[in-house]
Amino acid sequence: MEDIEQLSKILDEALEQYSSSRSFSTDLNALFAESQGNAQLRTLLRKLAFRHATNSIEEIGEIPTLDWLQQVVRGIYEGS
Repeated sequence: MEDIEQLSKILDEALEQYSSSRSFSTDLNALFAESQGNAQLRTLLRKLAFRHATNSIEEIGEIPTLDWLQQVVRGIYEGS
């Protein structure tokens, strides 16, 4: 598992990519898969995703950011 800084970097890149292409990076998809069976990692990813979304609403806009957050949370719990 990556450290918090690495997870934050992956989420930053994923939010930027998602805002332009509506897709996730392979790094984020790998984290989704890794989080399966790891409640601690799922909780950390969820908290970081909410933090990133909160900090990005003004820059990216409410609807795209909330759409991203919804997809991230779904990915965390579904594994993809």
